[in-house]
Amino acid sequence: MGRAVFQKGYYPIVPHLLVREYYIHGDSGLFGYESLMQYTLAILARCDAVLLYGHSPGADRECRAAEELGKPAYFDIDQLPDLSDQEGPGADSGTEGRAGGSN
Repeated sequence: MGRAVFQKGYYPIVPHLLVREYYIHGDSGLFGYESLMQYTLAILARCDAVLLYGHSPGADRECRAAEELGKPAYFDIDQLPDLSDQEGPGADSGTEGRAGGSN
């Protein structure tokens, strides 16, 4: 999913991939569910939008948080506006571009 978001002109952030090591090693005491949610919500606060591709209690919380922050929430990659013809990923402009969250 991240690749498709990138191809539409965004810098995707996939939170569950960022904390993958904690899942693999089972360090639930170090980074339990609520800590992971706080982590992903902090990331979401810095993104321009969120793309959710499933329903779960965590995804529903992320959707509500996006709404509270006034950020658009998309539920299908086809809903995400295509910005690939603008400066962003892959453009040699020296700008940071746009960030897009994905759960």
